Amino acid sequence: MPRYQHAQTFDIVRSVRGAQNDIRSLQIQNAGVVRKSLNQSASAINYNPYFWGMDDTGWNVAGGGTFAVVSDPPDPAPFPYAGLYVNDAVTAGAMATSSAVHPVVARQQYMIQAWVNSSGTAVQIGADWYNSAMGVVTGPTNPTVTVTPNTWTPIQAIISAPAGAAFANPRIGVATATGDIMYVQSVTTMPSNIPGVWNDMRPLLNSFVGTIAGQYPPQYRLSADGYVDVAGWLKTPPTTGNYNAVNFFNIASGFRPTTGPHSWLVTGVADGAASPKVSVDASGNFFLNFLPASLAQTTISIYGRYPLDSSGLILS
Repeated sequence: MPRYQHAQTFDIVRSVRGAQNDIRSLQIQNAGVVRKSLNQSASAINYNPYFWGMDDTGWNVAGGGTFAVVSDPPDPAPFPYAGLYVNDAVTAGAMATSSAVHPVVARQQYMIQAWVNSSGTAVQIGADWYNSAMGVVTGPTNPTVTVTPNTWTPIQAIISAPAGAAFANPRIGVATATGDIMYVQSVTTMPSNIPGVWNDMRPLLNSFVGTIAGQYPPQYRLSADGYVDVAGWLKTPPTTGNYNAVNFFNIASGFRPTTGPHSWLVTGVADGAASPKVSVDASGNFFLNFLPASLAQTTISIYGRYPLDSSGLILS
């Protein structure tokens, strides 16, 4: 009769404990390796988001207060280490990685997330923006989030890098001088695949009408792929005339293409012989082309999109 070896019993508890001990040792002995691995696994593009192994590299105070990394954050903390920011109650302030910026693409949207435990009810989350020469670029206002005091809360903000931005760093803090104590963990910045909110174009310029019963008004938003989406309906002025190159809207600076004009055909025109286009130039001017004089008081659809020329398009 053949002899078979007895199967070995697998002790899952012992295996898990062994893995925990190995990880704990790695955290203490080689924080840099752990930090790099965590950044890659979380797809974070910012530097040192987890403070692993008491690592405070790149982080400091931006505004009034003090900053330190601690290994005893309040329970039940999601991670073993936290940044501790204490506001000085004299000026508003934050903790930020202003000495360790990361590259960004102007006008692209970014999602900044963090876990916070604050003694106050209001926490600010956002970014500081810099140009290619590391000069400060004025960007969107960092939103303030309401939280429950002394409770671990996940917060996030989706914001667009302003025109001219080439680098950024995350910022977590308070909007006013409050003296709040705030623990922060897992501060990650990632490109966002969520499109921006729609912006209303009304009121339109030069007697164009943008409120039409039963139709979407003209509007625009930043898409997730570096384009601007345009949607809605408008009506040409009520008098006979040629409206070629007559502006009906001027788009905000953060949504203007760097080259142009970009053009596309409009739809919904009753005159089948006409092929008018809508165009937008680098100054943000929206206007029509090839619109015959016969199309006065005509409702047309301006659905379309154009690139901000930072989306990988080959321009020449």
